[in-house]
Amino acid sequence: RRGHQVSWSHGRMEASAASCWAVLDSLGTRGRWVPCGSCSERALVPCWPRRGAAKRWPPNVTQSDVAAGAALSAFSAAADPALQCFAHELSKGSPLRIGVYGTSVSANNKREWNGPSYPEVLQWLLRARLKSNVSVSTVAFPGMSADMREACLDTLLPVGSADMYFVEEASGLGLTPHSRDAAIRAVEQLTDALRARSPTHASMPSVPVGLFSPLDQSCVRRIKRLAPFKPRGSWSSAAKRSAAEAAAEDIAWAVSARDACLHSVNTSMSEGMVRLASTRRLPVVSMLHTLSPLLASTPVGPTGSGLSELLQRFTRDYVHFTFYGHLLAALMLDGLLAEAARLAAKHLARGRDPCRRRPSAGTGGGEAGASSPRSCAVGEALKPLVVGASGFAYTVEWSLQGNPKPGYVGGMPGAALHLCQPRPHSRGGRSVIDVGHLVSFDGMGRGEVACWADCSCAPTRFDSHWKRQNSVGALKSVKVAWRDRGQPAQAAAADGPSSAHCGGCGLTVPLPLALPRFERGRPGGAPNAPGCQPSRR
Repeated sequence: RRGHQVSWSHGRMEASAASCWAVLDSLGTRGRWVPCGSCSERALVPCWPRRGAAKRWPPNVTQSDVAAGAALSAFSAAADPALQCFAHELSKGSPLRIGVYGTSVSANNKREWNGPSYPEVLQWLLRARLKSNVSVSTVAFPGMSADMREACLDTLLPVGSADMYFVEEASGLGLTPHSRDAAIRAVEQLTDALRARSPTHASMPSVPVGLFSPLDQSCVRRIKRLAPFKPRGSWSSAAKRSAAEAAAEDIAWAVSARDACLHSVNTSMSEGMVRLASTRRLPVVSMLHTLSPLLASTPVGPTGSGLSELLQRFTRDYVHFTFYGHLLAALMLDGLLAEAARLAAKHLARGRDPCRRRPSAGTGGGEAGASSPRSCAVGEALKPLVVGASGFAYTVEWSLQGNPKPGYVGGMPGAALHLCQPRPHSRGGRSVIDVGHLVSFDGMGRGEVACWADCSCAPTRFDSHWKRQNSVGALKSVKVAWRDRGQPAQAAAADGPSSAHCGGCGLTVPLPLALPRFERGRPGGAPNAPGCQPSRR
């Protein structure tokens, strides 16, 4: 160990879920910390992070306390024969592949500090239980929305890259019923696209796809009192309150925060994912449903503590897991697959084969190439499409979780990025080109995408500003009309590149006009200041 970095040695990891739960139940029952190095080879992991008490397994938390989440997963496993077939093949020792497609929650966030992510732990648990060379791979991007991942599916997660997929979708902040439902529709389109792929394993009738829902961001922020929710000590009359009044107010806040977590069914991403799983007969693991009984039963202390301490053991900020959060997620996913294998064995004993091919029901069993493939350029792949950049530069920024965020960043007023999308064919016609851009809450604004060269489009406006206290990637669809070969090309703007530099559809993306300071809740700035546009509410 050097400084704050923890050296991880996991080559001898042989712990199954049963032995993990034996250790965790012991910790939960006794509330005792097992020092690093005192565990046997088969008990959990040889060593785990010890940077602070927040990394410890919560006392009084045992396997029976998360039974509600396990029951939900078991119920969803019973509805999906494809998952049961996959789990049956796993139990026979087949070297199958699981792909996890998600956000920064699934990425390997500062591994040297926080330890392995849940896909890594899941792979260890499966190999220990099944004695097979099953592999679990992860394709995850910070802040990439579900519709963005669906648009880039064939590029980021090529056909044949896995035999089963888990789609993870983290909850955004400040969701309304409308925005929550829009996010769920994007997840549904993504799962449908994956289920429509042809299975890569000969005995499987279709590709199983499962859903994984982390804790809702608004829930964690409320209970932990993270921005934009009321932080402790922020009351204007804090100095005048007595200790009893402060304690009563803290308790009232904690109770209301817990109620909001457990009963916000119309804006909860977790609830939306579970409903989607029920409607589309998909297996699902929900961390909020797993921890709900614990949240409901945890006593609230005199300063509102208890609930915050519980979530602090599993999350290190507003949504990303600690090591024990990753461990619990992996145990729940392993339990889902184990239950599916048990159901498959039960059906086989009764003469029903879960691997029997069934007529296609609109999803699953389709040919991989039945629909037109979609191309996507992310990061370095975007560079060949750039034919001009005035005030924009290719930059790799880093998230607070240590994940790269590559892209073009504009740094001055009037900056413009000129892109050229190759022609799909020589004739005219129409198509849609999606432009990905960052949406955030500070220093952002609006702009218009203009078309030139071999295509035309109506000016397409995009908005990069919102009030939520987080930043995500979003898509803006540009409907273009292609010109026939031989027709004169449309010129770009006066300061743009010549149409001769683009043999396809030229797109000019300007730097969004920054919103005035008063629109961001700060003093200063006039509504009619040059280069500023008022915000739509």
